[in-house]
Amino acid sequence: MVRRTIVFRCLLVACFVLPSVHILWRRHTHLLSDLDQIPWDGLASPSRPLAASFLVGANRSSNIQRVSLVSASQPYPDVTAVVLNWSRLPNVVRIVSLLCGTWLEDVIAEIVVWNNNPREISYQTFAKTGCPSEKLRIYNSPHNAYFQARYVTCEQATTRFCFLQDDDYLIMPEIIRTLHARILETPDHTIHLLPPHEVLSTQLRTAVTSDGVHTSSAWLGHGTILPRTGAADFLALLHHLNASEDEMKMADNYFTILNNRFPEVWFDQGIELGGGQPFTVGVEGNGRNKIHIINACRYLDTLLSAFRASDISHTSRLPFIEVDAVTPAGRQIFQAPCLGDSCLLQTNIPLLPSHLKAGSHSVDDIFIQELRNIQSLGQDAVDHYLRFPPSQAVDGRPDTAFRSPFRTLMDNELKCGD
Repeated sequence: MVRRTIVFRCLLVACFVLPSVHILWRRHTHLLSDLDQIPWDGLASPSRPLAASFLVGANRSSNIQRVSLVSASQPYPDVTAVVLNWSRLPNVVRIVSLLCGTWLEDVIAEIVVWNNNPREISYQTFAKTGCPSEKLRIYNSPHNAYFQARYVTCEQATTRFCFLQDDDYLIMPEIIRTLHARILETPDHTIHLLPPHEVLSTQLRTAVTSDGVHTSSAWLGHGTILPRTGAADFLALLHHLNASEDEMKMADNYFTILNNRFPEVWFDQGIELGGGQPFTVGVEGNGRNKIHIINACRYLDTLLSAFRASDISHTSRLPFIEVDAVTPAGRQIFQAPCLGDSCLLQTNIPLLPSHLKAGSHSVDDIFIQELRNIQSLGQDAVDHYLRFPPSQAVDGRPDTAFRSPFRTLMDNELKCGD
């Protein structure tokens, strides 16, 4: 009876939220189809801030943290948004228009466009967005700093947090508000928005060794919120390692690995904008990333070994790296922000078979482990994971759904979908 009551309450919340999500989804689709002709003030801001948790027994688990209700406003904005421009300037203009809108005025304090393209841009490029010059800062880099630019900009920010994204994704304001609400509850964490195939890679690459490694890789360009101190500490660690120019430029490949903490990843509701020439493309781009991720793993292994063998005190430890990482107990929690309202879907329904355990003999065999896990899963299981992610439970679309890969649920699991 208790379980039935919980399920009923979950569906009640879903029924309350999802009609408005569906309405706003249709409106977002219309806006995006003709973005240049529609006034940006016609995009409604989220009307009912709400943070929803669809977990059973979450209050009994010490490793679960609930998100508080998303506040309608706060005294002052405390986030600097950083957008990298390379070959998709029209996309950057659209992104700035959204980030500078009234629906985020109590979250976003400043927007920085770092231009890696040799062709200079100015405030006039963004004049039609209506973003005031005191809120929008443009930096024309003398050379292509690649991904390092994100962290340099964030380190120099005056705000408590930074929001990072590339120029090929549009992230709706209600999702940014949910990210902001979550990081206020866990201010030392970084939260990554990722499409399902990237979430799967992050899961399958998770490495745990007897030497204290607890890590995985996760990208930042799909939308990431982090504390400013996190970017500063990360750069300090790279300088401590005497990282080469190429390693600094490819910093995204090192960020989550060197943190030595399982990254918090959310299934995204991002809207691909496309256009331009992507930096990472084809065999060459993937091979370059792989080289740097393996290099990051070796750095991590060396740092942890040196720490264990030394008498370094806890007060003088290296910045950024977590040397006392602990594998979370209990079931993994999967999360997805709602589209159309500021809420967060959380579920402890397993998306992968229980026999796929995080583990590795050496941290630098992270890709071998991923391949081994994919082979163990089989193509049908991978396809199911990608076709029915939790984000489809809260995207407001009647033609999509979140589906468990398993036919029956355990007593401590809960399924909720649209």
